[in-house]
Amino acid sequence: EADLSDIQHLLILAAGTSNYAGQIGRYWLEDLAGIPVSVETASEYRYRAPAHLAGGAVIAISQSGESLDTLMALRHAREKGMNVNVIAIVNVPESSIAREADVILPTRAGPEIGVASTKAFTAQLTVLFALAVDFGRAKARLSAEDVAELQQKLLTVPGAVGTAIASFEQVQPVAQHLKKTPSCLFLGRGRV
Repeated sequence: EADLSDIQHLLILAAGTSNYAGQIGRYWLEDLAGIPVSVETASEYRYRAPAHLAGGAVIAISQSGESLDTLMALRHAREKGMNVNVIAIVNVPESSIAREADVILPTRAGPEIGVASTKAFTAQLTVLFALAVDFGRAKARLSAEDVAELQQKLLTVPGAVGTAIASFEQVQPVAQHLKKTPSCLFLGRGRV
């Protein structure tokens, strides 16, 4: 419901796994919406004197919504002139970060079981992709047909996850081999 068309750039603040989601979200936001995005590690950002341009917005990403580094980085951004829209991508809509945000995008990932939570990461990516599509629409970079096509692709993700889980028997020998290696490098680029 927020007006995204006036936002000229984005600052994503996050820590840990949420920071990795923010890095991927940056690619989508820049590609689909043509909006410049910087992603900052919350624990580092809050100790800098960052320069900001007018017309930006902050996206704070946190599974619990209580990540102290991210909360403090959000407050630091406001102190340094980012007094515009703050978007919180959190799992707990009543959290501290959510309370300080102008817009809350809940992930609805369920209770946090571990720090490096795959379901929280996947939910954050889902929200970031949907946000990138919405920014692309608001910035007139995506047509209604493009938006519908991308939304449809997003709806195929649960089926793709199910297919991946069903291929466990095929993947297990590779996993057994990889677990014995001292290191592994994964390379990729662009869209699939």
